[in-house]
Amino acid sequence: KSSGSVVEVFEQQIRDGIPLTITNYNAKRFYIKLEKACLLLLQTLTIDVKNGIFIFEMGEPRKTIDILKEVATNNKLRLTKGLVINQVGLREGEKLEEILINDYDAKKKTKFQNILQVIENPKFKISLHKINQLVNLAKQRKDVALSKAIDEIINTFKK
Repeated sequence: KSSGSVVEVFEQQIRDGIPLTITNYNAKRFYIKLEKACLLLLQTLTIDVKNGIFIFEMGEPRKTIDILKEVATNNKLRLTKGLVINQVGLREGEKLEEILINDYDAKKKTKFQNILQVIENPKFKISLHKINQLVNLAKQRKDVALSKAIDEIINTFKK
């Protein structure tokens, strides 16, 4: 569960005069200003594609510690040895670096410079029917059939 923009969190901590917190010194995140994100989102509505998946071109992910330093500087808070920065650790399921697209999917340019359409590799799509089949086998406790069905899916990905 996200607690919002890391910039807003840092700014609030600075206003409150409390130690700054960071999940991990090596954590990287994509950073986009709210106004730009809103503009890009509205532009996706004008792209003539049914059920499209779009990602924004946001450059390279940045270390959150670097974002923290920038926010501190912008708030005229000098980063000195006396400034307390607590590393609190990643939350459950949180990754060190965000990934916008899988290696097996492709990106396609759109009419907008900073918006890309994700073209999913059909080889790696699992049908709703297959998922329902797995759920039903699990509910019925048909372990051998469930194991075989899972193996079939895994073998599809290996080909």
